[in-house]
Amino acid sequence: MQNSIIHTLLIGAIFLLFFACEPSEPATTRAELIEQKLQERIAQLHRNKQERCLDELLTEAGTIVDSILIERARRNKDMISKPPKPPKPERPDVFILQDTGSVRPLIIDSIQ
Repeated sequence: MQNSIIHTLLIGAIFLLFFACEPSEPATTRAELIEQKLQERIAQLHRNKQERCLDELLTEAGTIVDSILIERARRNKDMISKPPKPPKPERPDVFILQDTGSVRPLIIDSIQ
């Protein structure tokens, strides 16, 4: 009786071990691994090219927009009229002063 219990437990343990283990994924072959890396590399190169193209496009668009804005500013500058020149003021009357003093040196030498 005890022998049959041990056999039953042993068979149950073997079935549990057999069905409890998950089957491992099939091993990838070297060719599959190379193909996977190649596809990743191609995708990375494609992303890099898209980023470069986008950067070049944005730079060129910025240059075009800048030149358009400068041209508009020049046109608006030409359209704005300058105010007229103010008239020249009249000439003032000239007063002739009489010289009442004699000519003397401004700086007196202390050596003399």
